[in-house]
Amino acid sequence: MPPNGSATAACRRCSAASSATREPFPVQYLGANVPQAWASGAVIHLVNGLLGLEPDAPGKRLALRTQLPDWLAEIELRNLPVGDALTDLRVTRDGVSIDAVRGELEVTDARAPSSRES
Repeated sequence: MPPNGSATAACRRCSAASSATREPFPVQYLGANVPQAWASGAVIHLVNGLLGLEPDAPGKRLALRTQLPDWLAEIELRNLPVGDALTDLRVTRDGVSIDAVRGELEVTDARAPSSRES
């Protein structure tokens, strides 16, 4: 336990807030670049991980190996580019629904049949 007996006060000091202030938020770290570039790419990596996107632009194909967690019922993507083509698709735990394809593109659900049944 911190000397003053307050775990909240200790956390506030650790997060750069002054122990003399009563502000509920820490101060901004002036040396940080806000927003940081890695944070903007995190969403792309998350979607790629959930959908298992395997684009093949020269072959004009897009395979998906989806693994949606229990808390996520569906993902909808609009204007997803693969080479010169664009596609709109909806992914649920039951499979992939292709709403539109503009250009030449084959979209497949590449999950193993056993993973679709579980």
